[in-house]
Amino acid sequence: MPKILAYKNQQQINNILQYLNWTVDNAQIYIDKYKSFAALPALETIDIILFFNNPRSFIVQKLTNGEVLKVGNLTLSSEKVYDMMDRPAGLDEFITEIEHLKSDKSWREIYFGYLNRLDIVNGKAVPKQSYIDEQTELNSYYIESENQNSALNLMNEIAPKLNSLFALLKSDNNSIDELFTGTGTGKNRTFQARLSKAANLF
Repeated sequence: MPKILAYKNQQQINNILQYLNWTVDNAQIYIDKYKSFAALPALETIDIILFFNNPRSFIVQKLTNGEVLKVGNLTLSSEKVYDMMDRPAGLDEFITEIEHLKSDKSWREIYFGYLNRLDIVNGKAVPKQSYIDEQTELNSYYIESENQNSALNLMNEIAPKLNSLFALLKSDNNSIDELFTGTGTGKNRTFQARLSKAANLF
């Protein structure tokens, strides 16, 4: 039988989308500031992790096309190369601002973890559609057999009747075990109503 969607955890999906959108909004602030430095190459999706995690190394890699710089046999670190560069006004302050994000609770606990779920399209951060689709599928539960389909139909039939039954109770403190008794285990388990309870609990 073709699989049937039984349940989608929309609350969990919405939580993920909220975190993604928060990350987009906060990342875009720094992407826009980066774009104000005309001498710097445009940001691409592949850049986003290094840009936020190690902005000095990122700037050096962008401007040197990833080449390793040496003086004689001495390899220069990204930090050293950055210090030697002729930098546009305001870049140092901008880099420091990004480096300080690691001390920000929201960035540390949420946004850094979602950066790799973003794309950069025409200078704008957007959630990766592939990630949204993946999380939607992970939070979707399907019926794929006749047994599962029969069980789902029975559960949908039983639930409203149980709701109606419990609505008749005198107290809010009773449980289903007080109304029914069961014998056996698994597929051999059978249930009977505790008829004596009808006089006491309703």
